[in-house]
Amino acid sequence: MNVLARKFNQVRELFKNDSLFRNAVYLMASTGIMAVLGFMFWLFMSRLYSASEIGVAAALISITTLIGSLCMFGLNAAVVRFLSASEDRSSDINAAMITVGVATICVTIAYTIWAGGDLTGHLKLFSAGIWGRGLFVAIMAAVSLNTFTDSVFIASRRAEFHTIVYAGYALVKLMLPLILVPLGSLGIFAAYSAAVIISLVLSFYFMWRYCGYHFLSRPNWSFIRDSRKYTSNNYLAALFSALPSQIMPSLILL
Repeated sequence: MNVLARKFNQVRELFKNDSLFRNAVYLMASTGIMAVLGFMFWLFMSRLYSASEIGVAAALISITTLIGSLCMFGLNAAVVRFLSASEDRSSDINAAMITVGVATICVTIAYTIWAGGDLTGHLKLFSAGIWGRGLFVAIMAAVSLNTFTDSVFIASRRAEFHTIVYAGYALVKLMLPLILVPLGSLGIFAAYSAAVIISLVLSFYFMWRYCGYHFLSRPNWSFIRDSRKYTSNNYLAALFSALPSQIMPSLILL
């Protein structure tokens, strides 16, 4: 017991004093939370929704992940790599977020024009005309920005907020479908979208409150230019590794 107590105290001291170790623990906790609650989410969905409804919702969620990956441009990796040495972190973050957000909006608009007609029969969101498609564009922008903010917490060595945000996201996504069953596949996607938006709001709050982020800082566009070599290499690597798993489920809607 003395040996175990001594080891426990060593780990506790390491967790307290070593930011790298502490952040690694929080990131592992985030992964564990998403794995467990993600499994529970699809398990619950299989009991509440039909196979076709789950298939359509899963395909649409895969599309949002795919578009988000396409529009990230490796800037999430650049933030992790370069933000700690930045003279004006808020300006660099804003430049990257605006780039990712605008790219996501443009790609999503192109996608809804190209595939909207085929999707109308599968998901009621697209039968609402321009307003429904505009809502989807806004949701997609939130998805991309929510993914991007993860990198800000990691770069700032405040991964505890990454864990808190992911826990909130997973819980909201798990609970909302229970009351949205009448909406079918749209209920699953609505729960996912609400979880993303709530997570993004929480992320912005924690970034402002604890990471020194300022919303109104002028974007530093030189950050995009100076990091382009690093971002392009990471972007291509991440894209090719993720594309197969993201493209295949999306084919169900076409």
